[in-house]
Amino acid sequence: MDYDIYRPWLTLDPWQKEYIFSKETQQDNFLLTTRQGGKTTAMSMRAVELCLKLFKKGDYVLINSITEKQAQHMLTKALTYAKEKYFDEIIWSGKHKPTMHRLMFKNGTGILCYAAGETGQGQRGFTIKKVLIDEGSRMSEEYFEATMPMLSVSKGSMDIASTPAGKKHKDGSEKFFFKCSKDKGFKKYYISAKDCPRHSKKFLKKQRGRMSKLAYAQEYEAIFTDELKRLFDDDLINELCILSRKEIINKKNDHYLGVDIAGFGKDENTFEVFEKLEKEKLEQMENVIEKRNYTTETTTRITILDKSYDLKRLELMMEA
Repeated sequence: MDYDIYRPWLTLDPWQKEYIFSKETQQDNFLLTTRQGGKTTAMSMRAVELCLKLFKKGDYVLINSITEKQAQHMLTKALTYAKEKYFDEIIWSGKHKPTMHRLMFKNGTGILCYAAGETGQGQRGFTIKKVLIDEGSRMSEEYFEATMPMLSVSKGSMDIASTPAGKKHKDGSEKFFFKCSKDKGFKKYYISAKDCPRHSKKFLKKQRGRMSKLAYAQEYEAIFTDELKRLFDDDLINELCILSRKEIINKKNDHYLGVDIAGFGKDENTFEVFEKLEKEKLEQMENVIEKRNYTTETTTRITILDKSYDLKRLELMMEA
């Protein structure tokens, strides 16, 4: 049977069937998927199956995504599936009729739908049996801090799905979504575009030719691309960066300054001074990090370092 975008339940992938119809109500699930791999379809159908087959009166599923539009897209899919399969179980009229934020069933269960927002503050107050998190790799740490307590008293669980978007924050701490990928408590589903029958080989070949290696790996192969973006891993950096700042500067040796200029961008301005030793060996002498610098302030910092080290050469790098 050909895939029908309006009736996807007729041609489910094996992993979708396993996930949607699982009878485990307290299992956390982690879905790392390609774009258009069927994760939101599976999660929306899972919400309906939980409510009508496994939950009891007063149990609720909460759908969260970054924006209201994305969350409501999942609720619409849930309503479409429930209308087709369980029409008589839906409350169609009165104060509990379907809206853009809820789908209620006659057995006293229901699906709620809200945007996560920047910090998840709007989620406080709910007691939820299952929270379905879409685009979890792009949500803030504050969202998870606000959301997780709602699962405690109900002995609830969460399913979190996304294409990857980096393992770490800029301060070096690991993102919540990446931590979930390593958590043995999660049942994990990995779906690459090549494993999705709805992506043709011809389409993927064309996309691979159009996109950068990094972009393709993230969007279609569901790969955390951090290692592809860097020359050196954290372990090597921590092993080598052990020098202390020297009190006496030997101006007989050549000193070089590299400056990464961020200006008022979101990244830091960094100033790195190196000393050239014998046999082409370089040793780091100075590391200065500053945020939100005017050009005049950057120039002043360079001038100060030049007076201290009598710089042989200066290299500047500026963000586009």
